[in-house]
Amino acid sequence: MDVKAQKLRSAFEQRSGSFPLDHPARAARDDASWEDALVSGGLAYLLAPSFNDPAERSLALVFARAQRGVFVPFLENRTPCLRDLWGGGTFLLLARDDVGRALREVQGVPFVGRLVAGADGCAVLPGRVWLPEEALPLLPPILRAARARGLGVDDVVEALLRMEHALASQSRIKPKVAFRPEELDRRPAGTRNRL
Repeated sequence: MDVKAQKLRSAFEQRSGSFPLDHPARAARDDASWEDALVSGGLAYLLAPSFNDPAERSLALVFARAQRGVFVPFLENRTPCLRDLWGGGTFLLLARDDVGRALREVQGVPFVGRLVAGADGCAVLPGRVWLPEEALPLLPPILRAARARGLGVDDVVEALLRMEHALASQSRIKPKVAFRPEELDRRPAGTRNRL
């Protein structure tokens, strides 16, 4: 299982960009790679039967069905919510979620990540990656171009992660240069197809 997890995480970083160990964005990218291995890579399904506690098994299966998207937090009548710019949905965000608790500070700041649903609302998985606030007005043309090309949510999210990577790793690049429809097709050097 460790070898499979490492291969999945490495493939994710090849597709979306990786940072050196001492880079400030490294921790968020590590969380995102683990989340991708668990959800897209299927590790959550594989691990679920190994838990003795039924609640833990159930939670692993909930994680396995998480919805990926491009989200923007906002308040609706003082209720924390998320709008999925790619999927088009609006979700009630649980106040116990750390994004929900910090909503006043992150309201209007886009991120890519996954949601899990509960009976009383949704929670954001910890592998989210925040995009710069300045990228928000730049996203509609990118998403329109992605739809015109028939891209799926995984391709869109990973393209946005590459754009965020370019911005975070190149000191002179500005959001309007990093976040463009033309960047949807650009892949990091040595990238292979998804596993």
